[in-house]
Amino acid sequence: MRALVRADISQVMADIERDPKSGASSNPWDYVGVSPAFARLVERGEPALEAIAAEIEDSKENGLREYLLAMAGNGILGEKRQYKYWDNAKGWVALYRADH
Repeated sequence: MRALVRADISQVMADIERDPKSGASSNPWDYVGVSPAFARLVERGEPALEAIAAEIEDSKENGLREYLLAMAGNGILGEKRQYKYWDNAKGWVALYRADH
């Protein structure tokens, strides 16, 4: 599953780089619709959560890529279970780990 998550997020980032509007916003939510790979990542469902968390934890960065992974993880958790308050992807992982 981790390889699939990596492939999805790599595709998301590549699509963002190719999008002519990229860089126009500092809001990560503006990039969610740029790539169909983001929806595919969320559609992977619960089995992808551990891979998403591990990708964020293992990354030395805490930027857009990681934030989009956290957003996908929150999307998988769904409206009733998602975390409402987190500032960055590493913060999201801390909440996820506390619950799991």
